[in-house]
Amino acid sequence: MTSNHLLLYRLAELMLEHEQHILPVDLLFDDEQIGDFVKSIQIDSPYQQMVLEGVLTESVRDEKLYVSFTVEGYFHYVLGEVIYNQTNGKGPESLKQIVEECKLNGAKEGVEQCLIRDVLVDDLSSLMWLIDEGGKVLDMCSIPLANAFLVVKGKAKTEDEKRQLQQIQVYEVFNQLFKKITNNDISILEKSIDYLKSVQQNKIVEIIFIKINETIPPKNINYATLYVDSIQYIAVEKREKQLDNILQIEFETNNLELLSLLYQRIASQFDYISKFTKSLEYFIKSLEIELKIYGKQHPNIASLYHYIGVLWQTIKEYEKALDYHQKSLEIRIISLGEFHIEVANSYNSIGNIWSRKGLHSK
Repeated sequence: MTSNHLLLYRLAELMLEHEQHILPVDLLFDDEQIGDFVKSIQIDSPYQQMVLEGVLTESVRDEKLYVSFTVEGYFHYVLGEVIYNQTNGKGPESLKQIVEECKLNGAKEGVEQCLIRDVLVDDLSSLMWLIDEGGKVLDMCSIPLANAFLVVKGKAKTEDEKRQLQQIQVYEVFNQLFKKITNNDISILEKSIDYLKSVQQNKIVEIIFIKINETIPPKNINYATLYVDSIQYIAVEKREKQLDNILQIEFETNNLELLSLLYQRIASQFDYISKFTKSLEYFIKSLEIELKIYGKQHPNIASLYHYIGVLWQTIKEYEKALDYHQKSLEIRIISLGEFHIEVANSYNSIGNIWSRKGLHSK
């Protein structure tokens, strides 16, 4: 461990111990490991280097000098190393205890980084235990799970070989995640997929959804909501049949928001396969539910009016399209303000319809 690494590691360790992400510099003077670094005023000392390079920040409060990490993400990374070493051999219960009891800002993110370290050495045991445990610890599991999908074991010479190795890894993670399928598994899998989409890991997302389609039975509304999204990744000729099969299931739920989300996803899948009438039907079902939940002036309602307007435009029902886009525009101006990007989108949609009707001045 280099002197700079030792300094940053020990700082994170002390922050965890004292449950404070900003420490008084006086506290560090007598520390056996880094006290000499902090006392030194030499420009090449580890402490002065880290301050000059912007890794650490000094600040004055009540005439006392304090130090903190400048970049939260870097702090979380180093803290993850500390937690990884301190909890090694103690089981995932020790990680749960940190999440639930530690008052340090960044402790949860440190646990997340610790789990990523486990994943990178092919140890998913703590991650799977915490997912099953649920509660506060569940939120720490989505990014580590996403990283588990990204691990590739072995060397690939071609793109085909790389995809085969990716498939093997995805299937191995699924086998551990779904030894016994629970709603926790479904919830964290959705969040992991969202993260993978955000970092543009589209090929991995495709493999995951194909596996979902093969693995997860749409036996309740939570499962079905995720399952419906997988349909766009299977052969085109099978999609409508799978959607029709979903529609035969009567889901028991008191969660109207989840039911509305399911209808929106079904509508989107029908849109993908150019079944626009069916897509309209399910967007309208979602709209009816969300009007009950949110009332008439909510941005969600504006978005649904927009989607419905786009579909009416697609099937060349321009008057109906105009009506829905106008409703969307009015809500967006009220709820988001006149200069919001979604207001601009509504104006653009209305302009496109007038253009198609040949009224170019409008």
